[in-house]
Amino acid sequence: MNAFKEETGIDISDLSQWPAARQKMVDYYKNYEDVCKWVWSTCVDNVVSLAGDGSGYKEIKVGNIPFSIDGSLYIPSGDTYIPVTSGTYDKDKDYFMPKEVVDTETNETSTIYVKVMVYGDEEHKYEIDKFYILVDGVYSLSSQAFDENETYYVLTADIDYVKAHANLLVAPATSYNANTIYYTYNPNVSNADVMAGKKAVNLASEDGKLTEEQYNAGSFYVASPVSYSSGVHEYDTKEYRAEKFKKEVSSHFDMEYLSTYFIMTEVFECYDSRGKNCMMASWGPLKKDGDYVWYPIFYDIDTQLGINNTGIPSFTFNIDATLNDNYSTSDSVLWNNLYSYFRSSYILEKYKHLKGENSTIFETRLTNPPL
Repeated sequence: MNAFKEETGIDISDLSQWPAARQKMVDYYKNYEDVCKWVWSTCVDNVVSLAGDGSGYKEIKVGNIPFSIDGSLYIPSGDTYIPVTSGTYDKDKDYFMPKEVVDTETNETSTIYVKVMVYGDEEHKYEIDKFYILVDGVYSLSSQAFDENETYYVLTADIDYVKAHANLLVAPATSYNANTIYYTYNPNVSNADVMAGKKAVNLASEDGKLTEEQYNAGSFYVASPVSYSSGVHEYDTKEYRAEKFKKEVSSHFDMEYLSTYFIMTEVFECYDSRGKNCMMASWGPLKKDGDYVWYPIFYDIDTQLGINNTGIPSFTFNIDATLNDNYSTSDSVLWNNLYSYFRSSYILEKYKHLKGENSTIFETRLTNPPL
């Protein structure tokens, strides 16, 4: 009671202030509604791809080592390797670099040649947020370090298809300008309807122009492109929603808590704990005027080790429960997106951290790891 009064100025021991207290609780709950809306806005189901039917994605060979004739690169020649000191890049050749290794038994040093991925021009040079990878059926920009075992793609957008089957990204108009293109927005039009050709966002007039008399504050919208480091998004597509989750999730959720909670539900096979047995707690924004930051906590863990809430085993230890959709809420947007876009970074790095191994994300190494 005292803490609530100190924070809000409302004394709930005074019955006359109960209506104000109730309204304050409703205001607090709105923060949870806001984060739920944000999560739902990152669902890649029922929105189209920038590539149209998918044929706009083409596999591309990329590298992280520039072609050079300074002798640092080698090519096979019979039973040995020779340095590259002339010529031009050949995409059909394999290139190698020497690496010294120490025999742990004899302590002797020898040289081996390790295959490296070489690029011959800037178009094929690997950079973060430049090439796409395919994750669980959805293409998203690669935001991780180069992986020689990964398959990379480039995108040729089918703009005509996108314009016909996706909503323009808009925001409420805040003022009138005779030169502005205005739109209407109908939130009751589903994504499935949009994909079928019925738009939620439409021009406010034949050409989108309004007179000052026609303009009514709060009734119209304007185009609102969203910029990320990967580029500018004008339409509500799979690629936009994937980037939105990747770039904004840390503003809404604590990434270490999300990763640790995910690992616990995976290791202990907590059937219901990514759904109805998951609760979210918050202590408010971490910065002035920021969004509430949320932390997953357990309601209970009665459905662990693969059993459901009736005590019947739902899955066993020898399966990939996430990939096989074995959880009661296997369609969760939050957990599926986290797994799709952060599996190789936060999730695996947190798992290594919990085992006491070195991590590229979590700096403090545990001296008495629980795993």
